[in-house]
Amino acid sequence: MLCAYRVRNRKHILAQRPAADVLQKAVRELAIGVLASGVDPERATLFVQSQVPQHAELAWIMMCLTPLGDLNRMTQFKDKSTHSRGIATWQRQRTE
Repeated sequence: MLCAYRVRNRKHILAQRPAADVLQKAVRELAIGVLASGVDPERATLFVQSQVPQHAELAWIMMCLTPLGDLNRMTQFKDKSTHSRGIATWQRQRTE
């Protein structure tokens, strides 16, 4: 069975953008940690999320197709919508 593992660098949500070399080193160390934990690179795909544009495109499509009622039943969405001003603002605008 083939598996895919992603390394999330999350540079888009950081309050202070780290230097490129610091971010690159952190991503490399995380990837090394994944491989050191026993992931077989011959059987698994390891990728950096920000380097695959299709990842964000698919997330956007899924958000467009998922009704807000379904999202509100998900614990993860509820938690993030209370902490994220963007989602909470968006929810308020949709209900007005």
